[in-house]
Amino acid sequence: MTETGGMAKKPAPTPKPIRWNIYRATSNSPLCTLVGTVEAATADEAVEKAAEQFEQPATKLIAVRYR
Repeated sequence: MTETGGMAKKPAPTPKPIRWNIYRATSNSPLCTLVGTVEAATADEAVEKAAEQFEQPATKLIAVRYR
């Protein structure tokens, strides 16, 4: 076993934000409406962020990774 001399471990890098298109699901149309784009690490985080930013209920929003 190698002694590290008390050196601290390198912290894990924070995930790079991903751009997500946010759509609002509607019951009266088979298509969704584009609400906007946000940056977040995961789709769940993107939906939560978009709900606050665009003042929409999170249960009606869908996040799709931006290409």
